[in-house]
Amino acid sequence: MSKPDPEALTICEAYESLSGKRSDGKYYPYKASGDSSEKLTIGRGHLLTLEEKKGYLAGTHRFAKGLTIEEVDDLYAQDVSARWATVDSRIKGTPRQKGTFLSIYFNCPDILTGSPAILHNKGEYVKAATRMLLYRVGSGKPLRGLWRRRMVEALFYLTGEILLVNDKPPAWPTLSPLEVKIVDRLTKLGVAVRDPEIWPKALY
Repeated sequence: MSKPDPEALTICEAYESLSGKRSDGKYYPYKASGDSSEKLTIGRGHLLTLEEKKGYLAGTHRFAKGLTIEEVDDLYAQDVSARWATVDSRIKGTPRQKGTFLSIYFNCPDILTGSPAILHNKGEYVKAATRMLLYRVGSGKPLRGLWRRRMVEALFYLTGEILLVNDKPPAWPTLSPLEVKIVDRLTKLGVAVRDPEIWPKALY
């Protein structure tokens, strides 16, 4: 089995940031922004399974005692390995292209059965990158953070360039300087960022 492009993991780690740290220095489950009230996350983007959540709420699972940073890193490595095995079996192409799908798969598992994967496996890479931008919904709402992340991933997917969009955004629909920059980059590559079907009507 091949390995993902390390740069793709850089993007993933930039957006799957560490949260849930308490005063004892350990990391505990928390409700991530944009997730439904039923979902809990721990460490670096690990979504608790039903059994893990039951155990945590009952105080019987190890998550109830918190995780050290070393345990968080181990859990993240396990999640990457498991997700990569799935991506590697379903997505053709280079480690960079597969790594992009891995990054998206972290919070949008249906990406592997959606139009981006179908178009990618047909070799229609620009169209695939365009459709990636639609995967920006969390808890039924289009989220600005996900929209930004998808643009970063789409640019990396097509060029290998990493342009993290992490400046403070003004009220929508005004764009931040980095948003303007990445929209322009993608547009020059042929990505239909401003197509009415693709461009967000609202972001939260």
